[in-house]
Amino acid sequence: MFKRLFILLLSLTSALLLLGGCILKPEYGEIVYAVKSEEFTDTTLKDAAEDLVKRAEIAGYSETKVSFSENHIKLKIYDIEYEELESLAQLIAKPGKLNFVEFQGDVILTGKNIKEAQVVFENNANQKPAIAIEFDEEGKNVFSEATNRLSKEKEVENRTLFIFIDEEIISAPVISEPIEGGKAVITGDFTIKEASEIVALLQGGALDIELDVVEINMVK
Repeated sequence: MFKRLFILLLSLTSALLLLGGCILKPEYGEIVYAVKSEEFTDTTLKDAAEDLVKRAEIAGYSETKVSFSENHIKLKIYDIEYEELESLAQLIAKPGKLNFVEFQGDVILTGKNIKEAQVVFENNANQKPAIAIEFDEEGKNVFSEATNRLSKEKEVENRTLFIFIDEEIISAPVISEPIEGGKAVITGDFTIKEASEIVALLQGGALDIELDVVEINMVK
């Protein structure tokens, strides 16, 4: 009898230790953003919150919850380590504004005309990561007309199309012929991680407000 009681107590102790380990283990990561923009509405705040969730999901974190009030947005992200949480917090808060700009400085298209974006690999010996994009109907027509016009320029610099993400040039192809069909591939010296991050920004949509990361925590 005492032997059975001892075994039972040992089993209960082991179970409590395991349960205690589960309780002590961080359950989710939490990111708190503060709005930097001076002017914004409840609608733009709600849209930004939804875009953050979409970006996090595209980056591979499907269990994400969001809440917002006044000038703060709070994200809860499950199944994530602290180092990943820090990196993700900065990534998804980027404005993510894509612009196609001519040499003279005129903006031809923006990310609002992107219907789809995905990571692909260049069809050559290098097999470098690239970003395949598909335009909406308006973007398809504008891009076709613009590349047709640029391809006829005599000077190489005037045929250059600069592609920006926020303030950074990610590619600057020289247009030699019209690009039709509403699809294009952005090439550059990307790593898979960099290409995936750009896709997350493009698919998630550009943010209409500026955000600051004010808290990053693992919550038990």
